[in-house]
Amino acid sequence: MTSKLNIYDYLTPDAAARCQKIGHLFSPLDMAVIVQHSGKTVRDKLAAWQTIIDGGPDMPIGGNGNFKPRESLHEYLRGYIQWHEKAVADFHSHGEGIIFRPHAYWTHRDKNSEEDYDIGCYSTLGRALGAAQSKYPESEWPETELRKIEIYKGRIDGEFSDDELAVFNAKGELTEIYFSCGMPEEDLKDIFIHAWL
Repeated sequence: MTSKLNIYDYLTPDAAARCQKIGHLFSPLDMAVIVQHSGKTVRDKLAAWQTIIDGGPDMPIGGNGNFKPRESLHEYLRGYIQWHEKAVADFHSHGEGIIFRPHAYWTHRDKNSEEDYDIGCYSTLGRALGAAQSKYPESEWPETELRKIEIYKGRIDGEFSDDELAVFNAKGELTEIYFSCGMPEEDLKDIFIHAWL
């Protein structure tokens, strides 16, 4: 295990307990993929990948139908971190003609069902997030809970597309970001790791 990264923090409690019980050892590649699938914030993921680079041995990445082989996990992770940092900065930028369209997903606690609400258009990411978080405050709707917020970025006078999408948790923390035209050539989600459970 990488000395500074507690990979169990990135697993579900049941999976973490099982892996600890059987003494499973994770490779640096295993950890990088687990971090990507963890549901943690993008900030947490970037820090974890950097910890893997700084504290663990390098290794090759095997290829598959969706991911070409690479000689260095560390080199790949450096590029992956850079892509995410640029994507986050680009998504946060705003200016004339740019709009942000929030879409909030609410879970009904008593019915175990989900509803989503298109909240409108806003000139900044902060305003869009604030609108989604305050649309149905729990004090007025105690039976519901905000689960996630998707925000699409586009232009007022342009054809709308879903090429730029960011996903936030109820606290407004970024958990995923997508640019379909500028995604990394291969993604950690395309790597298969052995199921140990």
